[in-house]
Amino acid sequence: MNEELSAQEQKLDSGPIRPIIWEYGIPCALITVINALYNIVDQVFIGQGVGYLGTGATNVIFPLSTIGLSLGLLVGSGCAAMFSLLLGKGQKKRAAQCMGNAIVLMLIIGVVFMVLTLSLLPHIVVWFGATELVYDYAMDYGRIICFGFAFYLSSIGFGNMLRADGRPKVATICTLTGCVINCILDPIFIFVFDWGVKGAAWATFIGQSIPFILSLIAILRLKTVHLQKSDFLLVPKLCLQIVSHGLVDAVLNLSITALYFVNNNLLKDYGALSVYGSEIPLATYGIMQKFDHIITSIATGMGQGAQPVIGYSYGRNNIPRVKRAIRFTLIQGCIIGVVTEAIILLFANQILCLFGEEGELYQEFGVMCFHTFMSLACLFAVQTTVSSIFMALGKAARGAVLSFIRNAGIPICAGLILCPMIGVKGVLYEGPLSGALTMILVIALMVHERRHLNQLDSNKGTAKKGA
Repeated sequence: MNEELSAQEQKLDSGPIRPIIWEYGIPCALITVINALYNIVDQVFIGQGVGYLGTGATNVIFPLSTIGLSLGLLVGSGCAAMFSLLLGKGQKKRAAQCMGNAIVLMLIIGVVFMVLTLSLLPHIVVWFGATELVYDYAMDYGRIICFGFAFYLSSIGFGNMLRADGRPKVATICTLTGCVINCILDPIFIFVFDWGVKGAAWATFIGQSIPFILSLIAILRLKTVHLQKSDFLLVPKLCLQIVSHGLVDAVLNLSITALYFVNNNLLKDYGALSVYGSEIPLATYGIMQKFDHIITSIATGMGQGAQPVIGYSYGRNNIPRVKRAIRFTLIQGCIIGVVTEAIILLFANQILCLFGEEGELYQEFGVMCFHTFMSLACLFAVQTTVSSIFMALGKAARGAVLSFIRNAGIPICAGLILCPMIGVKGVLYEGPLSGALTMILVIALMVHERRHLNQLDSNKGTAKKGA
């Protein structure tokens, strides 16, 4: 059977699991972290050059970036997961059609999202918690950022699709090129040209357009399948299947957007009643969430790195290999969570100083924000990894529900209940509560899934004996 497979498929079918997951996962994690770094780099330079009001403005616009990321992953990650499953089943023509439809769908969604955000921006910045002092900064930054959303979400999706095609390094180079350009242009535009938040936004726009161009060129030259003109004709049923496979990663980021919407307004309203005011909680919470997003990005990337081997093996009914890949992925998620949480909790004060030093109250609330909200951040990585595993198994709905509960359901309910009782600090206790409660659900789902896989393995063994 292996003789009929391409070299790429043979590797997924019988190659050593750890090197494969790292080969796919490390570049994928780098891509997701680099995408998260766009906003963080902007915040660092804005914090140093403009101050915490500018930092607060990027926090107000950041939910739009997470929506763009969600849409990119909805199609790109969904296409990657479905593509691997189709290759595992030997359906190469269908796999090529999947890629072609995803490319067209991605471009259409990108243009529509850009137009909508530009049209609604004055209302959006208010919905996401902009105060009177932050409003003008948010509008200046947002107008330019929204203009580049079509490039941003498309390049994210193309990166995931290139990974599924067996070219994770190409995807990484495309994304890294944009991030390097952004890092170079940020200080030039902010400090040399004195453009303030507009300079950071233009640097981001240019940095996002380059990966789009490079990844589009690469995606049109696939390695595992050959694209024909007919593959680019949209098939509604196929598009729905692609979207359903990308539901987990999309819901993960959309739930973060929902959390930002609620928490930004809670921080604004209850912060105004505290000694910290509205702007300090808004700015420091945004900084903390960016680093929470890095933990999630690393776990998501490494989880996506496991998807090709899990999905391909599951498609070929190689259950022992599926179980070995899942076991390694879970251990990897635990290590990621523990290491990244230790770094963030130990160096919270130093991390805040990267974004400027704004006084005692600013540092006090910022450190408290990191130490409280992130106290069980090690569990976040495990929960994100489990969501990626379900996606690889074609059970996107379970992963999507898990992502929503952890990232929005529990935190939002906790914030709405706690803030009226203990004030602005109620937002900070959302993190540990959601981490602990979601872990109970994670354990139950994984025990159930292990039993299901054991049953499939047992049935396969029985069928072989009968034959």
